[in-house]
Amino acid sequence: MGRVIHFEINAGDPTRLAGFYEQVSGWTVQAGSGPHPFWLINDCPGIDGSMLLRLPWNSL
Repeated sequence: MGRVIHFEINAGDPTRLAGFYEQVSGWTVQAGSGPHPFWLINDCPGIDGSMLLRLPWNSL
């Protein structure tokens, strides 16, 4: 089985969750830029992730 190279987290309050993960796991979380809110997560070399604002189901 291959190794994990990317992961995504959907969050209702990404800014708050970013602070939590930075404290608990040591991740570096930075706000991205673009039309939709997202945050880039750096775990360790070769494993990166992103955090997206979870939208209400009826907003799709």
